[in-house]
Amino acid sequence: GGGGGGGDPLGDDADPLGGEGADGDGWGTEELDLGDLPGGSERASMGGGYYVAPNVGMPLTTRWSRESRLAADHAAAGSFESAMQLLQRQFGLARLEPLRGAFLALAASSQSVLAPAPSLPSLQAPLTRPGGWPCVCISLGSLVEKLKAAYGLVTGGKFAEALDAFKSIMGSIALALALSRQQVAELKELLGIC
Repeated sequence: GGGGGGGDPLGDDADPLGGEGADGDGWGTEELDLGDLPGGSERASMGGGYYVAPNVGMPLTTRWSRESRLAADHAAAGSFESAMQLLQRQFGLARLEPLRGAFLALAASSQSVLAPAPSLPSLQAPLTRPGGWPCVCISLGSLVEKLKAAYGLVTGGKFAEALDAFKSIMGSIALALALSRQQVAELKELLGIC
């Protein structure tokens, strides 16, 4: 039961979407002319009718270690060997073992890690400063704070620990990011103090 005859459960033959009715075609009988789509036939002949994904670009960490002249950028990229070579060329540093902690801190601080779910692998995203270069965790301010702590060790009579702290500061100066000529001068002054 309900309404009119035929197979229409609503009782009328009208199309609720505004078409031509149950007997006609909703889009009309003529074919839809889309014209020439740009690259449609070219893509089908080149890819064999399937989608070809674009090539993956260069990861930022690769760019950091290839294009930067700063040892801190190389260390942040995890390219410790090239960072050590730069420090040897630029500053004449021969013994780089004391910088191991600074290298690891730079590498860890330049990446954020997100665990989406326990069963999925973690996602890494680089943390960058303007220009696409890595964030560097060693700054003039952090080195000044380490210097104050080293002075505290001297006043406390812990001379061996203070010496290690001063050596660490001296090595980290080569990895600090100076944003102005004034900061470069302050880093040189800090090196003189140590």
